[in-house]
Amino acid sequence: MGVDEDRDLSADEVEPMGNTKRTAVLTAAVLIAAGAVSGCSGEQVKRATYDALHDKECIDKAGYPDCDPNRPSYDQYKRDRSKATGRQDN
Repeated sequence: MGVDEDRDLSADEVEPMGNTKRTAVLTAAVLIAAGAVSGCSGEQVKRATYDALHDKECIDKAGYPDCDPNRPSYDQYKRDRSKATGRQDN
């Protein structure tokens, strides 16, 4: 009942991560790690995370980053979020 290590996996069993998707995930991880190490403010990390998550969503949907030129900026997102929650975000 051991695992057959010589068995080839079919395409249905393995879904390779595309280069663009891998790049976006790696970029997000590097930005967050660099921010933490370099002493970036929490605001800079939040902004970088917002941008990286948007790029990842675009890659998942359209296959390339920045697929929505009309997306709100991070600052607009913060204003809209503050209005919706009724509190000032820091």
